[in-house]
Amino acid sequence: MPLLIQRFLATLCLALAPFAGTLAAPFAYLAEGPDGDTVRVLDTATHAVVASIPMAAGSSPWGVAVSRDQARAYVTLAGGAALAVFDTNAHVQIGSVPVGAAPFSVAASDDGTRVYVPSLMDSTLAIIDTASLTVLASVSLGAGSAPFGVAVNPAGDRVYVANTGNNTVSIVDATTHVLIATVPVGNDPRGVAVHPNGSRVYVTNRMGDTVSVLDAGTQTVIATIPVGLHPNSVAFSNQGARAYVTNQFGASISVIDTTSHAVIATVPTGAGEPYGIAITPDDARLYVADISADRVWAIDATTHAITATLPIRAFATYGRFIAPGAGGGPPVVTPRAITTVPTNATWALIALALMLAWIAAVRGTPR
Repeated sequence: MPLLIQRFLATLCLALAPFAGTLAAPFAYLAEGPDGDTVRVLDTATHAVVASIPMAAGSSPWGVAVSRDQARAYVTLAGGAALAVFDTNAHVQIGSVPVGAAPFSVAASDDGTRVYVPSLMDSTLAIIDTASLTVLASVSLGAGSAPFGVAVNPAGDRVYVANTGNNTVSIVDATTHVLIATVPVGNDPRGVAVHPNGSRVYVTNRMGDTVSVLDAGTQTVIATIPVGLHPNSVAFSNQGARAYVTNQFGASISVIDTTSHAVIATVPTGAGEPYGIAITPDDARLYVADISADRVWAIDATTHAITATLPIRAFATYGRFIAPGAGGGPPVVTPRAITTVPTNATWALIALALMLAWIAAVRGTPR
């Protein structure tokens, strides 16, 4: 390769480095629920809807999990007894897996090899291989358990399922596919999330207005935290210092210090019924879906101020609908195709970088 071209490329890489992260902002996959039967894809950098994916009539897309590497999104079809699989680069559905009746949530393992789907009507947990998109096992959680929320620990060896029918959490060995423990919690457990270091499990008790904190080692409840009215979803910050709980009928989000297990702030939404919640990989913003209206709130995770109210129908969005960052470390950055158009200002800066890189290469080349 000519020396001039080598110098140009080397200088260009340095010049464009500051823009690398901005061109691959994570997407939020939003489920429209029983009335719209659509999955919408939100660019969290621009707040533009970059794709609207129609699903079968009556399928009722509900629970969402985006893989850690941002390559796939999984959406449960509560009305269709199936799991829809999406390619997040092309924003298209690439597969479907039959599961039990009324699946409302889904969890993906951090290594991307397994997906877990509880079925409310069947009281089972489907364990799905993501390479073949087949069900490896269907674990019975007990008659009448009516499982709703699900989460998997970072190690990928334990799955936690919130059972609304008997006020318990089932713990399943993800390797042997065996139910190893059933832990009593509060009234009507719904949401469940595992701390990024795997040591604690938070469970929202919808009719008890509390959050149960489980010790993952002893498999016992070590704290019960009062929150707002009818808590539904829970999400940890990627660094694990905070947990966020949506209070559906309290029109608020409870912010919990995960060291003291105490509520340190309550963020009012002013109206509506906050339901699903997820945080961006850099822990900068929360996104909250309103189950009562066609809107999604963007909230600054530091100031707790609502920075945007987006007119997007995301009625049933539930679960980890934004890819997580790396717990205890910097956010995950995964190379991917750029599917959003940079702003005019960004194009101008890139053009300037190209020009400066060429000038530097020409000046530095011996004649």
